[in-house]
Amino acid sequence: MKKRIRTILFAVGMTLCLAGQNAYAAEALTEAVTETAPSEDGAASTPASAEEYYLESGKTYAATLIQQLASLSEEEVKQAIEEGKSADIKVIAATWDGLREELGEFSEIVSQDAQMSEDGKTVNVTSEVKYQGVPEKTSVIVNNAINVRDGSATMDWEIKYPMSKLIAEAGLNTILGIGIVFIVLLFLSFIIGQIHWIPDLIEKAAKKDQPVVSAPVKAAAPAPAAEVVEEDLTDDEELVAVIAAAIAASEQTSTDGFVVRSIRKAARR
Repeated sequence: MKKRIRTILFAVGMTLCLAGQNAYAAEALTEAVTETAPSEDGAASTPASAEEYYLESGKTYAATLIQQLASLSEEEVKQAIEEGKSADIKVIAATWDGLREELGEFSEIVSQDAQMSEDGKTVNVTSEVKYQGVPEKTSVIVNNAINVRDGSATMDWEIKYPMSKLIAEAGLNTILGIGIVFIVLLFLSFIIGQIHWIPDLIEKAAKKDQPVVSAPVKAAAPAPAAEVVEEDLTDDEELVAVIAAAIAASEQTSTDGFVVRSIRKAARR
């Protein structure tokens, strides 16, 4: 309950601050216009007192808003986003919620500069702020644009990191990018290398669907014919004489007409 009340008071405080600023500025503007003498061409000069007040009030408003936002807890910031009194407060609270953890706690406001827009409707306040969550060489610029007519305001933070940090982040991003590219290439190479499984699976499935054909039984090879063993029997003179006589008797001739050169044993069947 206390956090809810604190959030409401924060929103009401910003609204009252703007309302009081506008009321006092209007009064100062009226007095300045009354006291300002016309210029040579008959036109009234710019009321310097009203502009100065707008600028100083803008600085005060910006500093107060910076400190109040830094003092809110996470739950209070969420409540301001959901239950803010105006759209401006909701947007400012949402912007701060995105940077709160990165910036950390508020330390101090180093410098402020305020300028009035050419149309005299908006005060632009630039504040250099130190937060505990950023390094010393990192500067944080808070820009406020305050409409002096209706009290609406915008607020944004600009974090200016040193060149060394930017170069380190750029190098890290480059390494990460190259690493991711190589990982993707390796993954693609692995996928391409495994594509051969697809035709192999298709071939196996096709073989399963085909009928099994038994291989023809080969006929037994014929046994090799018995080799004819030749013996050299021409040295056996008695056997040669007997054979020669038998041949001569069967041919009814003498043995003088022929010569037995070899004797071969015929294979029996």
